[in-house]
Amino acid sequence: MPCANCPNALPPLTEPEKALLTKLSTYAYLPVCRFLVRSPENPELSFVMSAPVYLEAEDSAPDAAKTWGEALLLLQKRGYITLDYGVPISGADYDLYRRSRRYQDFAFGCTLPSAEPYLEEGSVSLTLQGQEQADELDLL
Repeated sequence: MPCANCPNALPPLTEPEKALLTKLSTYAYLPVCRFLVRSPENPELSFVMSAPVYLEAEDSAPDAAKTWGEALLLLQKRGYITLDYGVPISGADYDLYRRSRRYQDFAFGCTLPSAEPYLEEGSVSLTLQGQEQADELDLL
């Protein structure tokens, strides 16, 4: 049981965190990505501009994407999930991210001649601790 009065204690699970745990207990993996700016001359030189990004639809509202991203970061901090960039899910629709308004706005705003927008595909999955937490949610 976490210490509620400890200075580094995490708040109780939020509704978006619970929703993601439920989805991950059903699907095992979900597609995520991160938006990078990288050098065309040296693709290894890159900067993360937005991560993690999880979208349910191409036209997802920016607030929804922000909420999902914050929930994923909290779940990772709790040790409930792993975020693996560069490990895409075979058959996942990552083009949904490329077509999304959020990515289009990001790419349009990337105007430096020495930088290009890049979408790095990845996945999120439950840890054993996350699966246990998801199982507890099912019991409630």
